[in-house]
Amino acid sequence: MLLSKLLEGCGVTGGFADGEIKDVVSDSRKVTPGALFIARRGERSDGADYIDDAIARGAAAVVARDSFRRGKVIAVSDPELAEAVVYSHFFGDPARDMRIVAVTGTNGKTSTVSAIAHVLRSSGVKCGAIGTAELSADGEALDRDLIMTPEKSSMTTPDTEYLYRILSVIRARGCDTVVMEASSHALSRKRLSAMRIGVGAFTNLTPEHLDCHGTMEEYFEAKRTLADISDRIVTNFDDEYGRRIFYNCKNSLGVSADESLDCAERRRMFALAENARFDAGSVGYDCVLDGGTVRIESPVCGRFALYNTLTAAAVSFLLGIGRKKISDALATFRGAPGRMERVFGKDGAPTAFIDYAHTPDALGKALRNVKENLSGRLILVFGCGGDRDRTKRAPMGEIACRLADYTVVTNDNPRSEDPDGIIRDIVSGFYRHNFETVPDRREAIIRAVALSNAEDTVICCGKGHEKYIIDKCGKHYFDEKQILLEALEEKYRTVGKNEG
Repeated sequence: MLLSKLLEGCGVTGGFADGEIKDVVSDSRKVTPGALFIARRGERSDGADYIDDAIARGAAAVVARDSFRRGKVIAVSDPELAEAVVYSHFFGDPARDMRIVAVTGTNGKTSTVSAIAHVLRSSGVKCGAIGTAELSADGEALDRDLIMTPEKSSMTTPDTEYLYRILSVIRARGCDTVVMEASSHALSRKRLSAMRIGVGAFTNLTPEHLDCHGTMEEYFEAKRTLADISDRIVTNFDDEYGRRIFYNCKNSLGVSADESLDCAERRRMFALAENARFDAGSVGYDCVLDGGTVRIESPVCGRFALYNTLTAAAVSFLLGIGRKKISDALATFRGAPGRMERVFGKDGAPTAFIDYAHTPDALGKALRNVKENLSGRLILVFGCGGDRDRTKRAPMGEIACRLADYTVVTNDNPRSEDPDGIIRDIVSGFYRHNFETVPDRREAIIRAVALSNAEDTVICCGKGHEKYIIDKCGKHYFDEKQILLEALEEKYRTVGKNEG
């Protein structure tokens, strides 16, 4: 592809010699002769430091900030924006031919994306999905490891290079709509800036990634930018940050489940949940959607499930799906993998769940949700990730101490950190000794199940859908759902022998 074509819309601030480009890369180690190298800032290094290396490897041209203009270097005002535009052009501008839906927020992104995709597919829409738990085209899973490098495959929103490659694959499979998660990292690094979002959605905001963003205000600003690149954005009016988007962004549409809103506020809402009921395995409510009402009954549990499905209903309605079809589809929506997912043992085994909760807010919500329908004890297994925000560890320990009857504190992706040090940070938040520490996560799950009886509930938080653990030696296969299932089966066999 011609260099001039790739650079259209990139904000080039100087001249350059046109020519054929064979590849586009953002990692100088991947440069081959004839490639275009994008020298943008990364998480741990600056691509500008590797310009000479890229040229030595045969780069035909380099895109970099103005201050690096020289030789083969083409100056642009914003390399991160240029990166998104160049990759979009290189892969044939795939977003131009599809409707794009993007969901952001601290919690609920994955479940909301899954719910929207489920409604669309149930209504006959050929839809792709991009997110933490799902990468698919028209319901068929795409192999992450064939598309992305292993270190990038677990990203909520794929890195720029892979995002536009994935969009081109989804388009090639005949899809006309894509529903995706938009992380704060992706938004702040402008990965989505080469596409126009038809409908955006904001779920909520609670402290997370402050090691990256610094303050809650900076974190919010990263999330808020989704409104800038969306035609319309559905926002959770019951969240304080969602209200800020609603009042300050003219393209926003509010959703609420707060029945205490006054009449004036209720009239301003695009979607409302009324007469809600919750039980151990489902949620139901009257969905007032743009003035018309339909009953939603969905086999997912918890107040957060109400907000996820309410947002999904509002987004789906904006995409042209009728109220009855939305209701029928959500009646068969069983949630996203690893999000309050029930793991069934046989008679005599405890009730068990796996969940992705890995922030203080999400952990608290998960535990309170389970406690609403609890008959016995609540036994929790959880840890905190290494090389991530350390300030959340003690607060999560305090939440576990307060809401769970007993906690087995363990590891969760320690990465390069000392696992025992992470556990000590968590334990510092406990104010009573209703816990024990079992560093090996498999053994921790087995221990929690062994401590339980048939009336109890065991919940394993932090891993959810993930099928790996990351430590200082790398990424290792780890299927929490399967391990929990095996522990429940062993519990059943033990109970059976004791009763015999």
